[in-house]
Amino acid sequence: MNVLTAYFNTQLVKAGFPNDFEINWSLGYCQGDGMAFYGDIGHTCWLGLFQRIYPNQKRKYRKFERLTKSLIEWQNYWDCLISIERNHFGYRYSHFNTMNLNAPSADDFYFFNDEQAKKEWYFPANKVGEYQTLWDEFVSDLDEYIRDLSKQLEQEGYRIIEATPYQTEVAYQFETQHYRIEFVTDPHEFYANHFETYMYDCDFEDVESLCKAILNGTRIANVYAQVLDKTTGIALGEDYFGYLAYDKEDRTFGGYRYILIREAIKAARSKDGLISRQVQLMQKNLPHIHLTAN
Repeated sequence: MNVLTAYFNTQLVKAGFPNDFEINWSLGYCQGDGMAFYGDIGHTCWLGLFQRIYPNQKRKYRKFERLTKSLIEWQNYWDCLISIERNHFGYRYSHFNTMNLNAPSADDFYFFNDEQAKKEWYFPANKVGEYQTLWDEFVSDLDEYIRDLSKQLEQEGYRIIEATPYQTEVAYQFETQHYRIEFVTDPHEFYANHFETYMYDCDFEDVESLCKAILNGTRIANVYAQVLDKTTGIALGEDYFGYLAYDKEDRTFGGYRYILIREAIKAARSKDGLISRQVQLMQKNLPHIHLTAN
């Protein structure tokens, strides 16, 4: 599981879903791009989802809690299973419209129809419609909740991917009479790395803290500084730092801009740097030798 998928999984669990969903995403601003998730939602998740869909509605929650307890007692596991399934678009795309919610309606439950079950109703017979509506509204609102969450995670996914440069960019440069000094950012596709391997060497505690920091303005890139000969474009000295996390408003790159430029200049002034420059300049200035046959 890569970093972005692992982040989506943490957010699905926080949203009340199980920890074993199949998660698909494609985020390249192409037709059909987005994120989607599929799997079974057992009754152990119902109350948590209900609380998230209807926050601060304690009376409604208590009614639903009693209802689900009765439904679970009267139904077998498969008859009351809710699942998010892939529709025919989902074999090519991944987005909020590739998911179908498959859930029983109130009319499908024995509890509301079986003569034996009616003997154990804890509500008057004239209230049965109220409880049937409670269930059907939950299913309808759960479907909307799923789609909204997919859209939200899609947007967050784009922001996470865009936290690293799309291509190599010169973020800062200055020139002297003979040299050009550049500070360069390179893409670092952290989101595509396996999350356990990546987080082992990462400065962040876990995938969620990494991605939340990015959503709050942290950027990640491979960075290096180089000293170039203005005439030839030859790099005379370099210094590199992989995987730098920095605030998007910080043009000093956490102080590393100064550090890497300083070290690149040291490298250019060193014995190896000067020899390299001299040799390469000599090679460029050698005259072409033409041999004429006798």
